[in-house]
Amino acid sequence: FEPIAPSELMDDVLQNFRHPLSEGAFTVEIDMPADLPLVRADRTAMMLALDNLVDNAIRYSAQQRSIRISARRDGPNVLIDIQDRGVGISPGELSNVRRKFVRGRLARADGSGLGLAIASRIVADHRGTFGLESELGSGTTARVSLPIAGD
Repeated sequence: FEPIAPSELMDDVLQNFRHPLSEGAFTVEIDMPADLPLVRADRTAMMLALDNLVDNAIRYSAQQRSIRISARRDGPNVLIDIQDRGVGISPGELSNVRRKFVRGRLARADGSGLGLAIASRIVADHRGTFGLESELGSGTTARVSLPIAGD
């Protein structure tokens, strides 16, 4: 674990998706203030968690190929939101899709149902919280809350 700028993590993750985002003609909006506090994180693990969330945003986007990534300070934490305008997750499935091998009924055939479980576990190991908000047909927001380094 080391102090890391949230914007550095997201820049590195987005570099991994440069090709699929470009090929899919995605619009990516980033709202991460430069003066955000550092978070205490294992860079490799947290990149894996964020990578899974960005991958889901790409995978489940419908015609509106738009992803919004934002971050802000919230007391002793930094909140990172990854929002898509994809197919969404039904309210009845929202609490279960973070479990291993559980996928929503609108999930595409490719995939194992592990991405959200992995992200959830990594965030928990960082003493953070992970949440999902979604509306069918409108998209999903994955929210990662991480403690600020030194707090």
